Amino acid sequence: MTKITILPARGLGDGLLFHILSHNLAKQGHTVTTVHPTLAGLGPWLTQSFSDLNSFDILLLQHDNSLRSFALSQLPNVFCFYGAHVLDKHGPLKSGDFVCDRSRTMVENIESALQQWFGITSRDPGLTPPPGLLFRRHPRRIVLHNGSGDPAKNWPREKFIRLFDRLRKNGYDPVFLPQFPTLADLASFLYESGVLIGNDSGPGHLASALGLPTLIIGPSAAHMKLWRPGWGPSHVVTPLPWKCLEKRWKTFVTVKSVGTAFYNNIATNINLY
Repeated sequence: MTKITILPARGLGDGLLFHILSHNLAKQGHTVTTVHPTLAGLGPWLTQSFSDLNSFDILLLQHDNSLRSFALSQLPNVFCFYGAHVLDKHGPLKSGDFVCDRSRTMVENIESALQQWFGITSRDPGLTPPPGLLFRRHPRRIVLHNGSGDPAKNWPREKFIRLFDRLRKNGYDPVFLPQFPTLADLASFLYESGVLIGNDSGPGHLASALGLPTLIIGPSAAHMKLWRPGWGPSHVVTPLPWKCLEKRWKTFVTVKSVGTAFYNNIATNINLY
């Protein structure tokens, strides 16, 4: 079968999203290698091979506008996945390149790319829980994640603390996401929790890939159409469009609005009230 290399961008969320390709192509019997700096930390949750970039028959590249992406995109047998394609910046599209529909989630777009490239329809990320874990063992444990790789995307910690107090007063068991030695430990903790509420970041995608309901707080509704978690039940809270000022969006997302979104769109829909 074909020797295929998958090269996502470096973020945890990107790696999980592109593992849809890795998992489903390996199931078809292809020899698949995923090049990513952190996914191997999921250990027993994943069965794919992780390595450095080496020889391939086909390279599936998430074009992240890095110098490496621009160089690799010019090679033969490289299929590029573009979040957005700008002709003056990226050059003409090649046969096989895929450009996102930004009104759909990344999960939906990758599923479409997989279908376009190989005729496979699936969004299964290939995460297998190790023995002994029970899905949503603690349904009222609400995991709060107040970090991300970009401080500009972070809802203020003081608002998370007020949300924590509000949830606890209403009988839930909120907990700020602790640090774990490995991604495998993080996945196990999330898998047995009830819901994740957090910023637009990797743990939100991981929780969703595990099937957990998620509530994501973000600066822009347009951005979140593409980047909202796309596996488990999800809802996003963003400022109204006319209040979505880059440096002031956090002011217009209130604790009340996030709490109301949780009760109306998450707790009610999964009988968690």
